Amino acid sequence: RVLCLPAIKLISGWNVDILEQGEVRLWLEVEKLSPAAELHLIFNEKEIFSSPNRKINFVREKGLVEVIIQNLSEDDKGSYTAQLQDGKAKNQITVALVDDDFDKLLRKAEAKRRDWKRKQGPHFVEPLQWKVTEDCQVLLTCKATNTKKETHFQWFFQKRETPDGQYDPETGVGTLCIEELSKEDKGVYRATVSDDRGEDDTILDLTGEVTDAILTELGRIGALSATPLKIQGTEEGIRIFSKVKYFDIQYMRTTWFHKEKRLESGDRIRAGTTLDEIWLHILDPKDSDKGKYTLEIAAGKDTRQLSTDLSGQAFDDALAEHQRLKALAIIEKNRAKVVRGLPDVATIMEDKTLCLTCVISGDPTPEISWLKNDQPVTFLDRYRMEVRGSEVTITIERVNSEDSGRYGVFVKNKYGSETGQVTISVFKHGEEAKVLEKRVQAEVPPVV
Repeated sequence: RVLCLPAIKLISGWNVDILEQGEVRLWLEVEKLSPAAELHLIFNEKEIFSSPNRKINFVREKGLVEVIIQNLSEDDKGSYTAQLQDGKAKNQITVALVDDDFDKLLRKAEAKRRDWKRKQGPHFVEPLQWKVTEDCQVLLTCKATNTKKETHFQWFFQKRETPDGQYDPETGVGTLCIEELSKEDKGVYRATVSDDRGEDDTILDLTGEVTDAILTELGRIGALSATPLKIQGTEEGIRIFSKVKYFDIQYMRTTWFHKEKRLESGDRIRAGTTLDEIWLHILDPKDSDKGKYTLEIAAGKDTRQLSTDLSGQAFDDALAEHQRLKALAIIEKNRAKVVRGLPDVATIMEDKTLCLTCVISGDPTPEISWLKNDQPVTFLDRYRMEVRGSEVTITIERVNSEDSGRYGVFVKNKYGSETGQVTISVFKHGEEAKVLEKRVQAEVPPVV
C-alpha cells in the first residue's frame, strides 16, 4: 500500500531579481502556510542560514521564501533548494545558478552596484551626444545631476583638457560647439563631473561611423540651407549661384539642368562649389543660353531642387552687367601703369651718376614723361632718358644738391594714366647720407 502525502501548493517557482543597489534577490511563492511551517534552505547540498551576505526571509502567512545576496560572487554559484514542510504537507523547489546564467547574473549585478554607487555623487543622466544645428555647427551635449556648488566639470579631447567646452551649473548641461567640422576635430571627447562624493564621466568617439553619420546630417541640413538661385553678370559671362551654410563634396552631389536637360561642364559651361556656395558659370553668353535653370542637390536620401528663369529682363540685365565688367577689365588690363622698379627714396653722393629704372605696361604703348617737384623734366645736358621695351631709365650725371627732390614718371595711353614716384636726396662729400635723407624728406612736400 502506497501512502500519498499532501504537497504544499507552488504558486511561483524560483525568481531572480537584481535590486537597486546590485543585490540579488531569489524568491518563490507557495500557498499560505501555518505558523508551524518549516524551511530548510540547501546550497550545494549543505544547509545554509542567514548571514551578513545572505539574508534569508521566510514569511509563512504569505507563503514567501526569499534569499537576498548582498554582493554576488563566485562563492554564490551553485544550486539552491527550498525544502518546505507544513504538518504532513511537503514540497521541494530547486534553482541552479551556474554556467552562463550565473556569469550573466554576476555581470548585471556588478553593473547595477556600480551604477548605484555612481549615482550617490554627481553623475550624468544624459550621456555625450551630438546634433547638427541649423547653422551647420556640430554641438556636443551632455547633462549631469546631483551636483552642488563645489562640483567640478571638465571637457577633454584626445585625453587633453580643452577650454572650448561650456557648463551651466544651474541646469547641469555641458556643451561643446564645433563651428566647422574638420579632420582635426575627429577623435575621442570626454566630459567628467566630480566632487568629494565621487566622479562620473561620459565618452563620445567622433570617428568612423559616428563621423559618417554627422557628415551625412551636415549634408542634409546644408542642402536645406541653400538660398534661392541668383543671377549675376561677371567679367567672363553670367553666373547662377546659391549660397549654402555647408558643402561637402563627399556627402553632397549637385547636378545642373537647362530646360530639363542635364548640363555637363565644357568650353562655355563651368560648374563648381566652395564651402558656402554652389555655382554655374556661363562664359560668353548667347541667346541659346536663355531659359530655365535647375540646381539639384542630393544629400543622403534627400534631394532638393532650386530653379530660376534666365530670360527676358533677367537675361538682359545680366548680359549688360557682363558687358560693362568686361569693358572695365579691358581698360584695367590695357591702361598705362608703372609696374615696378622705383624705390621710395634714393640717396647718392654729389658728383656721382644716378640711374633709375622702372618697368611700365599698357596697350597701346604709353607716352612717357618725367616730373621733378610736379614740373616737367627737360632732358638736356646731364639728364638723359632711355626706353627699352617696357623698361624706362632716367640717368642724371654729376648730381648735385639742386637735383634733390621728388621725381615722378608719368605714363599715359587712351585707357588711363599712372605716376610712379621716388624721392632723390644728394649728400655732399663727408656728409652722412641718412642725416641728409631725413632733411630732404622734411623739405619735400608729401604726395597727395
